[in-house]
Amino acid sequence: MAKSAPRTPQTNLACVGRLRCFLAGRGHSRAHGRRRIGACRGAVPPADVAGDGRLFLPVAHLEVGREIQETAEEPNLLWLPLALLLPGVIGLFFYILSQPPNPLYGIQKMLEKTARSQGRVETDAIKEKLVIEKGIPLVQVDDGKETKLLGLDYQKSEGHVMVVAPTRAGKGLHLTDTLRHYPGPALIIDPKGEQFRRTAVLRRKLGPVYRIPGHQVHLSAYYRHLRDRDEAIELHYHLLRPWASSEPIFAEKALSLFTAVGLYAQAKRLNPIRLLLDLAESNPVEALTALRTVAAARRHVDIFTNGAAPNAYQEDRFVTSALGNFTTRLAPYQKHINTIAPPDLRRRDLIVPPDWAQQNGTIYITYSLNDLRAAGGVVAATIAAILRFHMRQNQKQKMLVAIDELPAVGLRNVADYLSTCGGYGVTLLLYVQSVAQLQSLYGKDGTRAILSNCDHQLWYPAAEMETARFMSELYGTTMKASPMQSASRSARQQRGKDGKAQTQMTNNQGASWSWREGAALSPNEMIALPQGQVLATMLAGRRYVFLGQRLNSIHLFDRFPAPDGLRLPHPIYRPRRYTDWRALTTPPPRDSGGKKRVSRKKLPETPLEPEEKPKKQPEATEKPKTDAFAKPGEAGDGVKKAAKPDSRQPSGRTKLMG
Repeated sequence: MAKSAPRTPQTNLACVGRLRCFLAGRGHSRAHGRRRIGACRGAVPPADVAGDGRLFLPVAHLEVGREIQETAEEPNLLWLPLALLLPGVIGLFFYILSQPPNPLYGIQKMLEKTARSQGRVETDAIKEKLVIEKGIPLVQVDDGKETKLLGLDYQKSEGHVMVVAPTRAGKGLHLTDTLRHYPGPALIIDPKGEQFRRTAVLRRKLGPVYRIPGHQVHLSAYYRHLRDRDEAIELHYHLLRPWASSEPIFAEKALSLFTAVGLYAQAKRLNPIRLLLDLAESNPVEALTALRTVAAARRHVDIFTNGAAPNAYQEDRFVTSALGNFTTRLAPYQKHINTIAPPDLRRRDLIVPPDWAQQNGTIYITYSLNDLRAAGGVVAATIAAILRFHMRQNQKQKMLVAIDELPAVGLRNVADYLSTCGGYGVTLLLYVQSVAQLQSLYGKDGTRAILSNCDHQLWYPAAEMETARFMSELYGTTMKASPMQSASRSARQQRGKDGKAQTQMTNNQGASWSWREGAALSPNEMIALPQGQVLATMLAGRRYVFLGQRLNSIHLFDRFPAPDGLRLPHPIYRPRRYTDWRALTTPPPRDSGGKKRVSRKKLPETPLEPEEKPKKQPEATEKPKTDAFAKPGEAGDGVKKAAKPDSRQPSGRTKLMG
C-alpha cells in the first residue's frame, strides 16, 4: 500500500478550496485549489479567487476588501457558517410547509369572504371608486391631507336616497352639503327655513331662486285646470286625503264636485282651484245651484246630491256628511289660496315659471312645521304637480327633490313616484326620523316598498329599537364563535392490596368551539354607534355597505352669506274675496224684442295649456296666450297686455276672482 504524501499548509488550503467549490455547486476543481495556493503565495490576485465562489458573495467581498486575512497556515473559516445557512433556510421552508394550517388564519379568511359576499367593506377600500366632487354626498373621509366626499356622482349615478336620522342627529347638515355640491335644479321642502338661510345665495349663482310662501304657484295650470279626470283624481287625493280618514267614503264622494268645478270653471273662464276653496266656504245651496247652470257640470252635481235639488240635499244624511267632510278638509288651505291660485296672473314676477328647471332654478318651500301639518295637502299637491309636469315634458333633465319631514308633508303615494320618476332624471331625497315614523303613515308594507325603491340609504345612530333592527339587518351577518364546555365525573370501586374496598373518582372536562351565523352588529350596537358615525349603503355596480363619518359643515356657516340681498317677495295675507255665486247664477236681462242682450264685457278667460293654443284666424287678430306657462312677454288669464288697455276688456280684478 502506497504511503500518502505528507500534508502541508498548501495542501490544506487546496482542500478548503475544493470543499468551497463543492458546496457552491461548482464540483471538484483542482484549478480552484491551485489558484487559492497562488493567492496565498501572492502569484494570483485575491479577486480572481473570490469570483469563483458565486454563492459566497459576502465572503468574496470581505476577501477583496482585505477584511478577511487567510494564509496557507491559517485559512479563515468564516465561510463555513455562511455555507451552512443556505441548507438551513431550505430546511426551514420545507418545515413550514409541512406544518398544519393556522386555524386563526383560516377563520380570518372565512370572515373576510363572508363580509365581501354581503358587500360589507371599509371606506378605504372604496373611496377611490365612490369619491365625488359634484352630486349628492353621503359620508366624508379624512385622509389627513384633505376631506373627500363619498356619494352619488351627478353625471353617472342614478337612484333615490333615503336618510333616516333622529332629531338633532345632523340630517340638516347633510342637506346643506347636498345643496352645496348639487349643480342641478332643486325643489327643497325646508320646514325650518335653515337651508334657505344657508344656501340661497350659493344657489343663486346657479340659477333663479324662489321661496314659497312669497312666490306663487299656478297650481290649476299644472293640473290642466281639472279638465282631465286623472288630474282631478290626483288633486282630490292630495287635498282631501281620503287615506287619512277612518271612513274614506265621504271624501271619495266629493270627487264629483272636483269634476263639476273643473267643467264649470272651463265654461266661465275661472280658476278652478279658487272656485273649489270658495265652494268650501260658501252657501252650499247657492254654490250648487250655480254649478248646475252649466250643462256639463250639472250631471256631476246631481251625482253628488244623489239626484236631489240643491235646496233639498239636507234630507240625505250621506250627502250632508260628504259635504261636511269636503269643507272641513279644505278649511286649513284657505289661508294659502293666493299662493296656489294667484289672483293676478299678470304679476309674473311673483309666479314660479313652469320652466324653472330649465333655468336651473331652486324652489324653497319654507312652511313651518306647524303650518306644514295644516298645509301638508297643499305642499303634497305642489310636489306632485311639479313631478307630473316634469314627466310630461319627457326631457329627462336631472332634478333633485329633497323632502324634509316626509311624514309631516304626507305625500301618500310617494312609492309610486319613486318607481316612475327616476327614469326622467328626478332624484328623490327623503328625510325621516325613524322607521316607526314611516310605518305610522305608510304601514309596514308601504315602508318596505319605500325602502326597497331607495337604492342609496344613510342611517344615523338609531334612537329606538325598531330602527336599530333595520340597521342591523342591513349591515349583514358574520360567523361568530360559540364556546361549549363539558364536564363529567365518574366513580369506580376497587379493592386494594389489603382487600379493602376503595372508591376512585375521575373528573373529565372538555371544551370546544362551534361557529354560528349572527348579526355583524346587533341592534344594541347600532344604537351605541359613536357620535358622528353613520351607516351607508350604496348601489354602484354592486351593493356596498360601510360605516363612515357623517357630513359636517358647521365650520363653514360663518362664510355663508345671508339671503337678505336677494329681495324675494314675502307672503302677504289680505282680506279674502269670495266668488259671487248669485251673480253667476242670475240670467242676463232680455230686451223688448225678447232677445238676450249681449254684454260687451267679457268674462276673464281661463289659462289654456300650451298644447291647447287657439289656431290663428285669418280675419281676426290672434288671441294672446292666456296660460301662466306662456312666455314671459305674453299676458295671462285672458287679460290683454297692459301697454294697450281696452275699455271693453275687464281689468282682471273683478269680484269673481279675489
